[in-house]
Amino acid sequence: MRIFLDANILFSAAKTDGAIRRLLVLVAEVGHECHADTYVVEEARRNLALKAPDNLPVLDRLVQR
Repeated sequence: MRIFLDANILFSAAKTDGAIRRLLVLVAEVGHECHADTYVVEEARRNLALKAPDNLPVLDRLVQR
């Protein structure tokens, strides 16, 4: 199954090591594909840079998956 992520999901997964991040890992582990377009990634990156810039590397790792 292909799952299309929005900026809020990416932001939440990158900001805290909580339920959303665990959900994305689980979804990938069982073989589903997560997708996000460039606009969504950049919006998440912009918001994360303002609110939790130390977590930008986490966002990069999530996006590489």
